[in-house]
Amino acid sequence: MTERWIEIPAAYHVHTNASGGRYTLEEISSLAHDAGLRAVIVTDKADTRWTYGIAPFRGLARVTVERKSIKLTEYAEYRARFEKVGRERPDVLLIPGAEVSPFYRWEGRLADGKLRMLEWDRDMLVVGLKKDSDWKHLPIIGNEGAGKFGFSGSFHLFICAALCAGAFVVFAKKRKKSFKVGLWRKQKFSYDVHPYRPLSVVLFLLAVTLASLWYPFKRFPFDPYGHKYGLAPYQRMIDYVNDRGGISAWGHPHADMNRKFEGRNFLPGPLAGIPGLPSHLEIFADGAPYFDAVEGTEGFTAAPCPTESCSGEGCPCREWDGMLSEFTAGKRKSPPWNVGEIDFYGILPGKIDDFITVFFAKSNTEDAILDSFKHGRMYSVRNDRGYTLRLKEFNVRSGDGIAESGETIKTSSGGTTVRAVVGSIPEGMRVKAVLYRNGEIVGRYAGRSPLSIRYEDANPKKAGMSYYRLEARAAWRVLLISNPIFVIK
Repeated sequence: MTERWIEIPAAYHVHTNASGGRYTLEEISSLAHDAGLRAVIVTDKADTRWTYGIAPFRGLARVTVERKSIKLTEYAEYRARFEKVGRERPDVLLIPGAEVSPFYRWEGRLADGKLRMLEWDRDMLVVGLKKDSDWKHLPIIGNEGAGKFGFSGSFHLFICAALCAGAFVVFAKKRKKSFKVGLWRKQKFSYDVHPYRPLSVVLFLLAVTLASLWYPFKRFPFDPYGHKYGLAPYQRMIDYVNDRGGISAWGHPHADMNRKFEGRNFLPGPLAGIPGLPSHLEIFADGAPYFDAVEGTEGFTAAPCPTESCSGEGCPCREWDGMLSEFTAGKRKSPPWNVGEIDFYGILPGKIDDFITVFFAKSNTEDAILDSFKHGRMYSVRNDRGYTLRLKEFNVRSGDGIAESGETIKTSSGGTTVRAVVGSIPEGMRVKAVLYRNGEIVGRYAGRSPLSIRYEDANPKKAGMSYYRLEARAAWRVLLISNPIFVIK
């Protein structure tokens, strides 16, 4: 790459012990330093709490499945930890983010003792929101801060308050009564009575009942009780993040994650033993691959190719190529970038640098790295046994113009030259590389690193936009995937 960028190897999608990971934030920093990484994008799970409200008091009586996670309403305290560790270990840049599930929905009946939870695993990784209030109100179904206290909530709260006030007034209302005592000279005695107190009890119980029905008085755009909203919850969150200058990326869309939760502890104490409610509950969480949701949404920053489950030539990126082709054909507003996702917990075998993203940025700062992320100035690498590849050069030239990863070059003559250099650690590894144009292979190359690639394209496309991208492989499972360069004729 040109001298205007520096190369920053980073781990992306890392979990600390705040969301089920093995290591503290300080230990993550040490692991990254020992692995030669210069940055870590930490995306702890946020608000992983799935609740089934028992009708009609769904806001109060709930069955809850919860896993360890951070709270978006407390994101300011979470971010403060990064600032503290960053001051103590400035050699590794730690960037805070969050992994969230925008939506889930229930099927089944609680009375049967079995519930099925769908769409719970469609995770998105959010980075780069600057304001704590933006995190607090992130529109995911498990976030209490996502609800809005609108007109209906205000009206319901007013009714409950009015009933309570009325109950107090009626309870205190009294009437005078008197009676006389004596045979000849009768004395009159007066006393107070409260004939309306039974009505005050009724009003108070009505207020409590309505408050239980309407709690928490907030309006949420989506509810999980069987409604099929399609991709609306996910597109809403993507738009929310984009409007606030952040980054939204799909996480592990090819993973198959079915779970089963069962036990007696799902029912809150006061509900245990109520006739009609099961004492033992089974919750089946269906987690199927969801790349169709990725293809059906618009405007997200990135989605990873499934490098873990694929070894064939071009295999990781066929679906990605389809979305890039939609962009070049004008059917998408923005191109989705590829990013190296590790999903590191430190529990299973593997190291924090098994999958990395190498950013080309102006400096090793959060703003510079996130700017490179937004504009596709990066490539992903799957490492193996200490072997790795590096993209030393990748550009497209036409006339006096030059474009690099994520950039676009215009050409009037139609002729372009693609240049690339693939290096390795250690040097001298045997490398195979494939160059793609619009998803089709236009060149295969092999040799010892550093492997130089040059491709002359006399007519990349008759008119319109096209793109080039590069894949390279080396010993065992080492794989490099570039981001595209676009050409407009």
